[in-house]
Amino acid sequence: MNIRIDQLVRTLLQKDSLEQCSLPELQQFAGRNPYLGAAQLLLAKKMQAERVDGFEDQLQKTLLYFHNPVWVEHLLYDTGDAELKKKKKEN
Repeated sequence: MNIRIDQLVRTLLQKDSLEQCSLPELQQFAGRNPYLGAAQLLLAKKMQAERVDGFEDQLQKTLLYFHNPVWVEHLLYDTGDAELKKKKKEN
């Protein structure tokens, strides 16, 4: 799982990882904190992980809370971990 997502879970929900959170728990947390972008992000990530109907709608809602949609997608899809290799010099 994503380290940053797990850090949010530890900070906001006092659990070690997103796997320890139930979907209803996250829905309730996001409902109690409707203007907290991190709550919407955690709910979106859980919905994605469990392949729940409505994930796309939650993703669109989550993107409204953040100025950098690429960063949100990086957190949700675990992108950007490419390894750079040096190009071999041709003689």
